[in-house]
Amino acid sequence: MSQFYHSSGSGHGPIGPAGPQGPIGTTGPGVINWRGTWVMTDAYLLNDAVAHEGSSYICIEAHTGSEPPSSKWAILAAQGEGVTGPSGPVGPTGPEGPSGTGGSVGSEGPTGPTGLTGSQGSRGLQGLQGAAGASGSPGLVWKGAWLAGTLYVATDVVQHNGSAYVCVSTNLNSEPPAAAWGLLAARGEQGPPGP
Repeated sequence: MSQFYHSSGSGHGPIGPAGPQGPIGTTGPGVINWRGTWVMTDAYLLNDAVAHEGSSYICIEAHTGSEPPSSKWAILAAQGEGVTGPSGPVGPTGPEGPSGTGGSVGSEGPTGPTGLTGSQGSRGLQGLQGAAGASGSPGLVWKGAWLAGTLYVATDVVQHNGSAYVCVSTNLNSEPPAAAWGLLAARGEQGPPGP
């Protein structure tokens, strides 16, 4: 049977229906919570950071018993490799690179239905006041590359000349390494030249 085509048609069908809403985007990185040396039996939460076998890792998924490196951890500062080579001359500090663009915010998910309100129960007796709990760790705050002229306070963390430092006392223009800074992760030493 003969085929007929409309001479003025575009060749496109009608627009289909809109697709379903995409999933909510992942939460961006927050404050680093330094937990010290990794322990097999400890429970770790998102943004907990540990030291293990010369390297530092940050938790990207809550878990217990997953020894870094693993899918539960991201590398924060790797241990240097190779034997120690001779110290070379210190070169000038290069200019700071531009800041990266922020990630996009995921769309908000739909609100669930509101449940029925139950009847109010009778008021119970007031319980005894519990003992005050121990103060939690203030956590570490990542500040990026160290900058002269910036005021740093305790628990601020910076990167300078390949190593990471944590501020132990408020300071301005105190370039690490210095008394106002504690070494968090040292830069790996340079290995010997190849053949």
